Amino acid sequence: MKRNLSNFTLIELLITIAIIAILAGMLLPALNAAREKAGALSCLSTLSNFGKMSMLYQNDFDGWCPAINTQGDVKELRWQRQLRSYANLPTRTDGGDYWPKAYICPNATLALSTTVASQPGCFSICSSYGINRESFPSYTDHAAGAYRGIRNTQIGRPSVKIAQTDATDWMVCYERANKANYYDVRGEQFENSSYNNVPAYRHSARLNLTYYDGHAGSASFKDLWDTASTATSTLYKQKWNITLK
Repeated sequence: MKRNLSNFTLIELLITIAIIAILAGMLLPALNAAREKAGALSCLSTLSNFGKMSMLYQNDFDGWCPAINTQGDVKELRWQRQLRSYANLPTRTDGGDYWPKAYICPNATLALSTTVASQPGCFSICSSYGINRESFPSYTDHAAGAYRGIRNTQIGRPSVKIAQTDATDWMVCYERANKANYYDVRGEQFENSSYNNVPAYRHSARLNLTYYDGHAGSASFKDLWDTASTATSTLYKQKWNITLK
């Protein structure tokens, strides 16, 4: 009796399935790496746009950089609201902390899960990117009436001073750039005391950031934190303390 060559035997079918499974196992890591790379590049492009918006803002407001005001008559003058018009987004009376998805880091899962009913299709920019708070007037001074911002003429070496980074809060600080103690502990979560102002190393243990001259780049935690205090850290003086030369 002749065998019908158009049909698979059970053994052949199992071998085919095994080969497909092996190939899938080989390809999936590459696909995941490509997806991660695409997300990192998309985020970098977004931050590059924020750098350009910030430069335009400085040109329009006599050198003042986007700020971090939170109270009093100037509480609306904080970076994520000051830059809305430069992204062709309307000013909002109910706040401007929710932006279209195109302005959110694709890996910012906290931001992408934080929405508000009044702004459909928008997500929390404050859980996607944060501004470097180091060297800004203190919160105590601000509470007494000080404008919590800085002018570009006060910035030492703007090409190396951090402006904004991937973050889980709308501000970031040097201390919490310590990846092992902060982002590795909480990841894409936010806590208003011990784990706020945290830079987010979302992209293969790296983060994207902008500098005060408007350009964007990528950095590891070793590029941003060196175990020393703000009084002795070389990286803090070079990259975080905005006013130091």
